[in-house]
Amino acid sequence: MPEPWHGRLRPLFENAPSLAFFALLRQTGDLRVAGWCGALLAAIVSAAYLSRRLRPHPIILGINLYLALITPLAEGMLLLGRDALADSLVAQSQSLVLVAIFGAGLVLTLRKGGGFVGVPGPDARRASMILLAVSLAGIVWTFTVEATRFVETGLPILALFATRHALIARAGGQSGLHALPLALGAHGREPEPGA
Repeated sequence: MPEPWHGRLRPLFENAPSLAFFALLRQTGDLRVAGWCGALLAAIVSAAYLSRRLRPHPIILGINLYLALITPLAEGMLLLGRDALADSLVAQSQSLVLVAIFGAGLVLTLRKGGGFVGVPGPDARRASMILLAVSLAGIVWTFTVEATRFVETGLPILALFATRHALIARAGGQSGLHALPLALGAHGREPEPGA
């Protein structure tokens, strides 16, 4: 049976907050406008998660929670006269996205089900712990390496996607090498629970 149209558009919908944020930031250079747009779209996606209309991709869940919270938090600090704290949040914003991914992964791992890896099974807990370790290594990396944004934050996030796909492939008894192209851009279909 073919996947319904909304299933095929799921990756676009779930990634819309990040895509809109980066597109607006690149086109306007206005971090505030891009941040509020990303926050609004992330809140819409989060509402779909909460209503159970959308089963979240575990890594993108962390990114969307980050986008939903960082701009309102920074703006709130400015309104409270905590300019230094707001500036610090903005300065560390790219590193903090990895902290948000780790936090979401930790909560998912502590719950029953598919954990951080997002696929239920006998190895879900072990696979989730591996993904948490990669996430933690990414946090250390992003706070210690001084390089371009892509190297500081993009590489650890790509490593998370690649590791997750390899773990899912391994649980299915396949080599994880075929999953690398999926992690690098061809956002394939998410496995169904229990698959």
